[in-house]
Amino acid sequence: MAVQDLTSLLYGDPGTDTGSAPPPPAPPAPSSAAVAQAVTPSGIGSDARYPVSPPMGWNAPPLNPIDRDNLIKTVYGEASDQPALGQAAVAHAILNRVNAGGYTGGAPNTITNVVHAGVPNPRDAARGFHEFSPWNPPGVPESNLAAQHLSPNDPNYQKIGAIVDQVYSGAIPDPTGGATHYFGYMPRPPKWLPPLAALNTTKIGGQTFVGGYSGPGQQVGVQTALNQ
Repeated sequence: MAVQDLTSLLYGDPGTDTGSAPPPPAPPAPSSAAVAQAVTPSGIGSDARYPVSPPMGWNAPPLNPIDRDNLIKTVYGEASDQPALGQAAVAHAILNRVNAGGYTGGAPNTITNVVHAGVPNPRDAARGFHEFSPWNPPGVPESNLAAQHLSPNDPNYQKIGAIVDQVYSGAIPDPTGGATHYFGYMPRPPKWLPPLAALNTTKIGGQTFVGGYSGPGQQVGVQTALNQ
């Protein structure tokens, strides 16, 4: 599925000027106040979408190259077998965690630290389990060395990179309803599911997205379930 160019998506196709009138003067650069109004306070990830029309001449801030690399590799490891919308959904769920806060175990709240965070359960964290299992070390179940070492020259990296860029810019809106968690097929539901599913449940591809914008410990009943 081709994703529209961000400019045409936001402002429409300007068409071809066949008249003789001179072009209108360029609009003035947006003020910092206008930019602040156009994005959410965090200004990150899926929440760099536009609650109001963005001021002319303004583009989403660039994604940190290290964060971008880690986000691409995580989406590949978590959703390489999913359709493009499912891959975008995983990227949004990660960025929703960054926006919510509380998913880095006390480390700075960045995309990289979110995807590399250990699980909340101290016993499993000590064994090397990560919230995003592709980052589990070798020998730990669900470790994905192919994802960890995915080359920027790989067509899969470039394909997912294009999706990640458009998720971050806001060109692909969040299809998950603000979900912070997701899971694929499991023989029985995870222990942490009920309180999050009560907030929001959205099925995309072979994965189910649940939860909302509250980080762990900020939603009654969620922290206890996560630590089990």
